[in-house]
Amino acid sequence: MRLGFLKFDGALVKRVGKSKRDGMLFAGLLKLSNESNIPTIAECLETEEEIAQAKQLGSKLGQEYALGKPAPKIPPGSGSKGESPRPQGRA
Repeated sequence: MRLGFLKFDGALVKRVGKSKRDGMLFAGLLKLSNESNIPTIAECLETEEEIAQAKQLGSKLGQEYALGKPAPKIPPGSGSKGESPRPQGRA
């Protein structure tokens, strides 16, 4: 069986900066996933600091309000101040 992606629950992602053990677990699983070419998604990225931290540890994709409010369909050209909407897969 080949995994399409590995999604990290927000409960773990939120503890990365608060718990050395959880940070090491997250970083280790990200490293293993990246070395195995398994895309990862980090949930609950609500601040720029959390996005930067997830990126620094090796996360390539993320989701939550800091990356864009969930919507059934993103209309072309939408986004704040006429900018293009931020992709949901940025971490």
